[in-house]
Amino acid sequence: MPSQWGHAVAWAARRFGLHAIVFWAGVSARQKPGRHTVIEMLGAQVHQSPSELTAPGKALLRDGRHVLGSLGTAIGEAISYAADHPETRYISGSNLPHVLAHQTVIGQEVKTQLDALGETPDTLIACVGGGSNLGGLMGPFLADKAERGDGLLLLGAESAAAPRLTRGEWRYDHADPEGVTPLTKSYTLGRDYELPDTHVGGLRQHSGSSVVGVLRQQGLLDAVAYEEGEAFDTGRVVLRTEGMLIAPESCHAVRAAIEQAVQARETGVAKTIVACVSGNGALDLDGYTARFGGRAAHA
Repeated sequence: MPSQWGHAVAWAARRFGLHAIVFWAGVSARQKPGRHTVIEMLGAQVHQSPSELTAPGKALLRDGRHVLGSLGTAIGEAISYAADHPETRYISGSNLPHVLAHQTVIGQEVKTQLDALGETPDTLIACVGGGSNLGGLMGPFLADKAERGDGLLLLGAESAAAPRLTRGEWRYDHADPEGVTPLTKSYTLGRDYELPDTHVGGLRQHSGSSVVGVLRQQGLLDAVAYEEGEAFDTGRVVLRTEGMLIAPESCHAVRAAIEQAVQARETGVAKTIVACVSGNGALDLDGYTARFGGRAAHA
């Protein structure tokens, strides 16, 4: 699971007197030691995926496949662990339709805020990995999209390291490499696609939500993909102009928003553009450091 979801689960479990077990893509766990520490401080147990704790994890390690880990490996291991331990329950943070429906609190709040400002959105943008962030923002606006058509642009910004919506195939696939999860139809790069070592853990998945897939296949959702460097460069721009550091995943959405704004300026068409900033980047400083190092102040 992505680190912010693991953080949220650990906090919720603590509040309800439960014990949280977090399977986290190994590469992300190693890249984000600060987030790792916070999750464990909350009392959760963290396992880097793939791990020796489950049959799918052991199989991946034995065969040398997906050893960096991903959302998919973590999902597969978490489901497998829950199946082997009847006292546990599996909690999903993305992909599934009921999760996207729950996340629509994001879009509902955005609607209320826009109404208070007297604004009507022309463009809605969200980064997209498993799909909960994008579906949560755009779900409440789907009726508006049906009514306005091209008058309302829905845009998903994904990582070029996992370009499902821009380069993937529309077909049935499993969400995890070992086929533990049910087959679902969406855009996928295939279970054998080896995701590279990147700092955008929340976007590193070979497949995604069936809901997001349907929106894309029906022509309701446009998509763009950005390289990791482009995302971090955008994060620095936001910090310098707005004084806040945002998560690398969120930088993809803001990058797309900036491009949309520049296009609107160049064409002379005024637009209301909404970008969802889905996470804080304070615990992603290792990623920013890897991008900029000692040259951050001079660029």
